[in-house]
Amino acid sequence: MECIRKRDAYRLVNCISFGTILSAFTLVLLFSYWLIYPYKPLEVKEPIEIINHTIQSGDNVLYEIEYCKNMDIPVTIRRRFVDGLVYHIPEFTTQMNDMGCREQIIAIEVPKKLPPGEYKLYTEFVYHVNPIRDVVVKVDSENFIVL
Repeated sequence: MECIRKRDAYRLVNCISFGTILSAFTLVLLFSYWLIYPYKPLEVKEPIEIINHTIQSGDNVLYEIEYCKNMDIPVTIRRRFVDGLVYHIPEFTTQMNDMGCREQIIAIEVPKKLPPGEYKLYTEFVYHVNPIRDVVVKVDSENFIVL
């Protein structure tokens, strides 16, 4: 009777050990896939075309962007004016998840305290594609002048 109990205990320990090793191996494969897979949530035609090349401080800069959105997930958009120094605009997250290709005209208010000069608009689209990875799509615009 004692032999049967020892045999059952060894069998149970072997099953638990095998399950633990199999689970760990599966998690390693999953994390490797998440890290290596070449996600392309957004494709943007560069450079972004500026419509009004000369702007007064406090006015809106208009730009046209052509893009194809390939994933139906929220995006955080970070924008900044760059002329050697960097002037950040508050970032925001949007739930507009319409997949597909389109052209869009967007207006951004130029801060009133932005010094005169020649600028580029630098934009980052940040997609949280899985629990351990963010994909950042970076895009520059044409130059424009702030008076």
